[in-house]
Amino acid sequence: MTRLRWNLLTACLLFASVPATPWVSAGSTVAVRRGRSYGSRIFPDNGFTVADASQLTGRRINFREGIDYPNIGGVVQPSCTNADYSICDAFAQLNKLDGFDLQPRVLVPFTGAINLGSVNASDFFISTDKGGFFSGLRQLTFDPATNTLAGISDGFLSENTSYRIHVTNGILDNAGHRVNACGGACVVRFTTRTATGELVRIRQSMDLPLSNSANAYVLARFPDASTSTASRKLTFTQNGVNDVFLAASVEPSLVDPFNGIVRTDQVKVDPTAPGAFQSTAVPNLIPPGGAGYYAFGSFLSPRYQFASASGRQDNPYGVGDGFTDGEIPPVPTTQTPVPFGADRLGVIAVTPDPAQFPPPWPAAIYGPGFTRSDYDLFVTADYNASLGIVTLATNPAGHGFGPLSTTTVTANGTPTTFLSYGRGRDLDGDGVIGDGLNDGVGPTGHVQPDG
Repeated sequence: MTRLRWNLLTACLLFASVPATPWVSAGSTVAVRRGRSYGSRIFPDNGFTVADASQLTGRRINFREGIDYPNIGGVVQPSCTNADYSICDAFAQLNKLDGFDLQPRVLVPFTGAINLGSVNASDFFISTDKGGFFSGLRQLTFDPATNTLAGISDGFLSENTSYRIHVTNGILDNAGHRVNACGGACVVRFTTRTATGELVRIRQSMDLPLSNSANAYVLARFPDASTSTASRKLTFTQNGVNDVFLAASVEPSLVDPFNGIVRTDQVKVDPTAPGAFQSTAVPNLIPPGGAGYYAFGSFLSPRYQFASASGRQDNPYGVGDGFTDGEIPPVPTTQTPVPFGADRLGVIAVTPDPAQFPPPWPAAIYGPGFTRSDYDLFVTADYNASLGIVTLATNPAGHGFGPLSTTTVTANGTPTTFLSYGRGRDLDGDGVIGDGLNDGVGPTGHVQPDG
């Protein structure tokens, strides 16, 4: 279908009251489904939202229990049970959003099978709200069990913006006939969510005057936060000892012997239990002269993530306080999240050689993946150091094992041991603090909607 032809069709769809029926193939038996529930109509669609003045978009996602979910074995159940609570938790979280994803996975259910090879950007795409072409769909799949076409937008959409999904009868069924797409083309309007609103307001709350009671550091109860910024600063001192080491004085390490950098991880909640701590060498292959200093420090950070005393609270929204361990509770996008308190986070820095690159230095922040920790910094930081860049790393929530974990650095033959500020917690109650994948990220036992 040419772009001119498509624009003419779009104009008819947007402004005419009678569908263009000549586009329907006489032999077509497959049609786009136009039901009233998730899985039986095109998604995303503003039909899955309700008006909400507390959201920047003016709307909020509204999946309906017993109608849209939980779907078990292809059948929507009348209510949630202990057997499918994780699916229901997922939909409950989605219902807190003020719009749809910025790179949505578009679903189109049909009444029968289609020829996936006939689908292209002329008959399945996303337009602006005014009808101009914006993005095709990629990673196209067709599920024969549900007769559902799916694809992900080629590009990222703007937040808090309305778009339209277009599905035309240029798509063919397996017999080569054009499908019935709403008499010619189905056009569905949806609005993307506000992805940055809360983050922007958190940043703004950190920049408020110290005397302002809404200042994030005041709300997080930083020491003397209303009169000083001193408690926000990064420190490289523990118990009066500076934990900064000349890189050339620390031997590279990979495995035993423990003559370089050693991590001792708290892997059990009870620090007196047998095997509560495990020591391993930190992989550090930075050669002498490859960096300036290794610095181990910490800083206070406002904590927006909920953490109960037990570490195992899992309250659905509307039950009790509605908080779940490991979650940052969502708030309407016109509001600013309030921190629960403050956590001290560990940080590791690898600096350039100051003789070769005098400070100040540009900084790079290193983020480890699932099951990993800030110690991975040593794998790549020497390259940055060779360019005059200081690299810093910290542990995400749930990583670095327990809070009593330590680091030992042997410099010029002298060992120094200090806390590494591990952020792992026992969320499943087995007494073991995991590596960040099972414990620390979320309660175990959750499954995806497809099982």
